[in-house]
Amino acid sequence: MFEQIRQHPDLFGIERGSCEENSLCIAFCDLLKSGEEIDDKKVRILKVDSYYRSSMMHNPPPAIDCMIIINLGENRFDFYLIELRDVTVTKLVRPDDIVPKFKTVVEKFLLEDFSEIFLSSEYTINRFELWLVTDPFHAASLTEEQYKKKIQGTVLDKFQAMKPLKFRDKIAMIKPKRPTPEICL
Repeated sequence: MFEQIRQHPDLFGIERGSCEENSLCIAFCDLLKSGEEIDDKKVRILKVDSYYRSSMMHNPPPAIDCMIIINLGENRFDFYLIELRDVTVTKLVRPDDIVPKFKTVVEKFLLEDFSEIFLSSEYTINRFELWLVTDPFHAASLTEEQYKKKIQGTVLDKFQAMKPLKFRDKIAMIKPKRPTPEICL
């Protein structure tokens, strides 16, 4: 899969060395790095919103920030679809704005635009995750448990009750994550 991505002109053009926007980013454990850099044999980061914001695309659909693919070996992969939302209040994290971004990537990017790669029966999807990384509480120092408690009753809590999205045989809910979540094997 990685070689097909690298050889596809549209996908190669949106490959990045990190998933970050404003003050938010995704961290990677040492097992996915080569020195200080991400190991490109194990990780591919696609800046999906750059593909849809292309000047060649008329009236582009909304799209998430990044799609991260982890190569587990033996043609097995983890997929992480990530929206980074740098906001100061929860009311700026509207499901009506965010859910369509994830739907575009699943229904259009994966299942239509690049189906020859992502639907190939040569590959197995091990993990399929949808992450909304945000911290409207400025609570980066909270534990994961404290963060989950803090989002209860807010608009972020609504994401956990929404209809899940499906890709191949995997079903995933949009999970709110506090800043700098780490992806690891």
